[in-house]
Amino acid sequence: MARDNFNTATILKLQKRVNSRCSKPTCRVPTHAPQKGSDGAITIGVAAHICAASPGGPRYDNEMATQDRKSVANGIWLCSNCSAEIDRNPNDFSVALLREWKAQAELKATQELGNKLPDANDAQELLISAFSRNQKRFIPNAIHTMHNASTSSLESLDPRFKVISQYINGATHFEIHAREKTNIQMHIKADESVNFEDQLQKLQSQGKDFEIACSAVSFTGSKLFEEILSNQPAGVFKLKAPKKLATVRLALKSAIDNSVEYFEDIQGELSIGSSEMSFAGYACKKIFKLEMPLNLNKKTSVTMSIDLESWQGIDVRVLPYLDRLFSFFDKLVTGSVLIATLQIDGNDIYTSNTADLSKIDFIKMLASFLKYTKSAKTIATFINQPVLFISDVSYSIDEYLNILEIARTIKGESIFYEKDFNSYPSCQLTIDENFSALQKCTTPAEFKMIGSDSSKVNLFNQEGLLPPLCHTFENVTLKLKPIKKKMSPGDQVKLILIPTVSSRMIKYYLQN
Repeated sequence: MARDNFNTATILKLQKRVNSRCSKPTCRVPTHAPQKGSDGAITIGVAAHICAASPGGPRYDNEMATQDRKSVANGIWLCSNCSAEIDRNPNDFSVALLREWKAQAELKATQELGNKLPDANDAQELLISAFSRNQKRFIPNAIHTMHNASTSSLESLDPRFKVISQYINGATHFEIHAREKTNIQMHIKADESVNFEDQLQKLQSQGKDFEIACSAVSFTGSKLFEEILSNQPAGVFKLKAPKKLATVRLALKSAIDNSVEYFEDIQGELSIGSSEMSFAGYACKKIFKLEMPLNLNKKTSVTMSIDLESWQGIDVRVLPYLDRLFSFFDKLVTGSVLIATLQIDGNDIYTSNTADLSKIDFIKMLASFLKYTKSAKTIATFINQPVLFISDVSYSIDEYLNILEIARTIKGESIFYEKDFNSYPSCQLTIDENFSALQKCTTPAEFKMIGSDSSKVNLFNQEGLLPPLCHTFENVTLKLKPIKKKMSPGDQVKLILIPTVSSRMIKYYLQN
């Protein structure tokens, strides 16, 4: 049977799409150069078939049409050495792997287009920087190049795996992803085996990630794993379940009128196990975290937390997302039902009405602390004074209630009615020239008590000064006690305010 060879136009397209470089990630050599002594060119490049051009060849696909077999889609540009290698060892170089090589090579060619390639001086500067920490000149892609060199070196040990390297908070992280179905052997030290078996079962069934010390594990069947673990004696080996990007949309259904109020979209990942899935994600710039196991045979439970440390040292008047988070948790503890809708690629997958969260102690404590913080913001804004947030502040119940009452007074919410009075309000009155007019007041009237002294308030262990506190009594009758036959200016009498059914007392602070 005739071979389905590439024509000249297809060969040129394959070559140009990767800038005449070998497509193997760990090779990438240029495949064209000038021919000495002439104006021609020499090449070591080959337009190789991913699926063989004829039966019996490496990776031959009997179901592929002739036109597809001869197309650009079935070709990959390689140097002659790599071309021979993939055909001699077809089991080590699958169709999926070669297509990934091709895609990566074309992407790199696109990224390199119009950009200066690294030269020998760059390599020298990288070495100086790496070994002496004294970089003589700025190299924009130095970090990227170092990571690429590291991952390429590791991937060359076992091309079945893709390696991603990161340097985060002083520690080097390697992510290893299988490019194809792969068998390797993991060996666990005896004293870790029981715990490992339990954690592995949870990984498989529930999709729960877990960690084990590198010193407690070893591998055979992959030089890549052997190399990484041999250089990480104090490191941690983490096994991760399959993940899928997902969103959980949170809303609250009112216990009063069943109206639904949207809170936030939580962006995160869905970990997938054989019998259970779990979601973990963040919102409000990672201040808010949600964790939610998903099992269709069980009632959904949720775990919510706030990263209070992210607010540390910030003026409470400008804390990010405070108002939104306060409103959310305040509604939770007053009976609203949490509705969680799992979405993947914009499609609703699962919706759950969770149990009543208002009785959960942690939720109540968090809502209480947010109420204290929200009240502190109200007070700090009113007195125009910065107050820095302290995550581990402590206060008594009386101090907490006092802060809440001050905030209510500032907002004009500290209003009391006739039914709220346990006893009649009263005060000491000094007789002056207006006393006779006061004696004649027998119908309900408005009476104001204007404070004269400022008071201190403690917010997150920082002292502030409140203006004088005032009271307005509406529709009250006045009673003077005791009344002597002869009263002189300067004498003291007790003034008693007797509420009527339409009476109100309004507390407020005197403003400049």
